[in-house]
Amino acid sequence: MTRSVKDLRELICVSRLSIRDSDEDDDYDLSRPLSSLSIYGERPVGLVNGNGDYLQRTDVRRGQGAKEGGFAVPRPPVSGKGGSRLQSGERPRSAQSQSLSEHSSFNFGRDSPLPPVKGGSRPGSNSSSGSDRPGSGEAIKSNFDHVLQYLTDAAVTEWLERTTQMLNELIVWCNNLDHFVEFAQFWMTEFPENQRLEIYKLEISIVADELIAAFGDAYVQGKVQSSDISGIVSAVLKEYPNKLCSAQGGHVFLDILDTITSQKTQAYRRLLTDTGISTRNSTYAQSLLALRAFALLSIWSSVVHFYRRVTAQAVGAEGGEAIPEKKSSGNSELIAQQRLFRAVQKGFVSVIYYFLRNGRVKLDVRDDHGRTLTFAAVLANQSSVLHYLISKHKAALPVNQAGESGNTPLHTAANWNYVDCIQVLITKGNADVNIANGQCDNATPLHVAVMQGHLEATQMLVSASANVTASMNGITPLQLATDMGHEEIRKLLLRKSGLGDYHDEAMDVADGVDDS
Repeated sequence: MTRSVKDLRELICVSRLSIRDSDEDDDYDLSRPLSSLSIYGERPVGLVNGNGDYLQRTDVRRGQGAKEGGFAVPRPPVSGKGGSRLQSGERPRSAQSQSLSEHSSFNFGRDSPLPPVKGGSRPGSNSSSGSDRPGSGEAIKSNFDHVLQYLTDAAVTEWLERTTQMLNELIVWCNNLDHFVEFAQFWMTEFPENQRLEIYKLEISIVADELIAAFGDAYVQGKVQSSDISGIVSAVLKEYPNKLCSAQGGHVFLDILDTITSQKTQAYRRLLTDTGISTRNSTYAQSLLALRAFALLSIWSSVVHFYRRVTAQAVGAEGGEAIPEKKSSGNSELIAQQRLFRAVQKGFVSVIYYFLRNGRVKLDVRDDHGRTLTFAAVLANQSSVLHYLISKHKAALPVNQAGESGNTPLHTAANWNYVDCIQVLITKGNADVNIANGQCDNATPLHVAVMQGHLEATQMLVSASANVTASMNGITPLQLATDMGHEEIRKLLLRKSGLGDYHDEAMDVADGVDDS
């Protein structure tokens, strides 16, 4: 599934249905509630040093990148002698960018997660009165008609074209189960939080550079101020910093990544049209919506490309299992289920928590063979996942639930000698050690362990009071061990059955062995 520029135009043009022609009518409010967001764009280059630290972006074709130890945003170019000018449509170039002066600054974020918003003020306000920068304690103005008049159709068209390219690439990449799940694990558990905050700040400053370039001469001549740039970016990226930098910021990022790459058209439309700006002018409204789409895809794309670079995953590389193409209305739920089971297989507890917490997958979900999440954890020998699922969701995930083959998770663990999983099932899940598979002659887990010759599994089951005389179509575990030549297991079962040496002597006599 891909989207075209025409598709994006149709999505952002939905605003025309609500905008009145007269400037005397009420403002058209573009703000719409949204609980989560996501990121994508071009691959950052030079972001990791020899120690793997995220430092700076050096391919800043869209503006000056971060300096080591902090971020520098270019000050407004000045006209006249000694000054540089941006021609209309020209992108900022790092060679021409200058350090930010103390009189004209952008500040799009913080170095640490923000506290909850209280009393309608923005968290952590230390700024002076009248500041309209994002993150300050003052309200950010929500109408920018006085500067939006300087945006050109060419700039908006370019945003849409680049957005479409980034979006289609991201859709193809996320269509792979391994890609999304492995990225989620990296983003939430392996990539340090302070570096996540740095990459947000850097990419948002680059979006600001893009906006400066789009305004061109109007910015050079002072018709558009730094405060206007800061305010617009803050409004079209309203999820930053309060949501993205919160304790659940990683989940917010993944929610948006899922939304913009899924087939959920309504959720996608809500995401693209959720801005903090109001305007009466339909042209301005569509320009703002185009900017939001571009900003989201630019940032999210850059983060994903950064991940692909640090994990040495080539752009366009194939591999892994693609999500099957289905056109049913439940496709999004199916994709979430498949991703959840893949996270279980890989042992990604944090990713499992994410999928279960956002409510897109039910705990009692089954795979194509009727197996539960606990069953899947055992199949993959993921004892830590099994421990998490049983500890947190025992009531909803019965450990004695059999799959379509009649085997329970304990049967499966015994079959493969997954002793850690056996221990968790018995000690944490109170699994029935004598449960029988009615489709397989009432075989118990002990029968299965003995049949496969697994001494450790047999020891654990016997220690947990498994019935050593249980019948599988008339055959006991001891008879199985004897018939299959598993001598150590036979001796173990003899001791547990109380027969011990007496049984050995009887067997020797039957075989014609006489020590006298």
